[in-house]
Amino acid sequence: MDCSFAALRPREYVAHKFAAPPHLDGNLREAAWEHVPWTSDFVDISTPTLPWLHTRAKLAWDDRFLYVGAELEDPQLWATLRRHDEVIFHDNDFEIFVDANATTHGYKEFEMNAYNATWDLMLSRPYGDGGGEISCRVSPAPCFDMQPPLASAVQLNGSLNQPAGPPDGGWSVEVALPLDGLMAHNAGADTAPR
Repeated sequence: MDCSFAALRPREYVAHKFAAPPHLDGNLREAAWEHVPWTSDFVDISTPTLPWLHTRAKLAWDDRFLYVGAELEDPQLWATLRRHDEVIFHDNDFEIFVDANATTHGYKEFEMNAYNATWDLMLSRPYGDGGGEISCRVSPAPCFDMQPPLASAVQLNGSLNQPAGPPDGGWSVEVALPLDGLMAHNAGADTAPR
């Protein structure tokens, strides 16, 4: 019997430093990303069932940004929301969570859809622990917002919102998350985000 609890450990991924940042256009086949390894396919955190669509990502950084690139398999591309700071998870979306001080408090969240509509927010603590959203969507200035300099781009492999057309291949994203924004409001966070 294995009593090491190794299966319960989160997967790890080492993000390496970019020599030169990528051009943010949603294309992950450019030279800047060429030697950056892929993560394993994403899984659902609430069930052992493997998703039937594949999603994977690449991460790298420089002195100003954490870069995330991802490929999302999707046979029918669709999105409805177009404005910044709308509740993007009502669409198919890609979400990034960063807990810079590893406390589950004050963590940052970024969401985007296939229109490249975005929502960036901070959570005081997880919703299930009584936490609440801190963003410009719910509270006027001063509010938490990483844009600018946060930047993102989407590249579609198919036609958006065309259900009668042939199956789509999916979409890819590139995001530059500002390290200053990821570290903001994190007591005790004196190292790069993990």
